[in-house]
Amino acid sequence: MTPGLATLFDVIDATWAPAAITRVGPWTIREGRGGGNRVSAATAAGPVAEADLPRAEAAMRGLGQTPLFMIREGDEALDAMLADRGYELADPVNIRLGPLAPLVVEPLPLARVFPGWEPLAIQREIWARGGIGPERLGRDGAGKGAEDLDPRAPRTGARRHGVRRAARGHRDDACA
Repeated sequence: MTPGLATLFDVIDATWAPAAITRVGPWTIREGRGGGNRVSAATAAGPVAEADLPRAEAAMRGLGQTPLFMIREGDEALDAMLADRGYELADPVNIRLGPLAPLVVEPLPLARVFPGWEPLAIQREIWARGGIGPERLGRDGAGKGAEDLDPRAPRTGARRHGVRRAARGHRDDACA
């Protein structure tokens, strides 16, 4: 089953989450707090008119952000309105989706792949060289605990033996 674009955008909002999301008229306003363009961009939550644009712009400026809009499939009229107001393409997003099987022909040995919750120091160094700082790194799953992002994670109140049961696949009473 291939997810639709609406589902994929929901996944993006959940896994690279803005600090806050609010609804202002026909707009979804994201508070990015330095987390990057995608977490700072407004999107149309329904049909919009030229008269609606100043409301979104004011909401973003009120958050200390430069007005930025994410254009999604079906937003052609909004795209034209923004172009008429001098907005330009800033940071296109490409969603690539495909089966994983061709990428994993044989199981990888544990020495090459291992799970880890916090990024390793080498990952932070690579990201820093690429201009990705703590504000942006802080967006990954912002406001969510491990139990919200990983269904295998034990509930916060799980006792020690519950973690072992979860690891063995007995998730019913130990995991969310």
